[in-house]
Amino acid sequence: MLGSGVLSIIVASVGALVQKKVKRLLAFSAVSHTGFLLLAVSCGSIGSIKACTFYLIFYIIMNLSLFSTIFSATTQTQYLKYLVN
Repeated sequence: MLGSGVLSIIVASVGALVQKKVKRLLAFSAVSHTGFLLLAVSCGSIGSIKACTFYLIFYIIMNLSLFSTIFSATTQTQYLKYLVN
């Protein structure tokens, strides 16, 4: 599980570097965050499980609000170049 977490973080970070669409960037971000969750679970202690649960709850809230903001915005914000300018 530890190897899967590290590999997930590396692949998602490298894959996110070349993305131009916001939704795809957020998808790679989700894969990377899953890797961090796998690292926390692989520790196996009660504290890491509690931290993982806390992190997961707030990540879900944050991700839902971010995706709802992107979906409600105009079609020009699909690409990162419109968000930066």
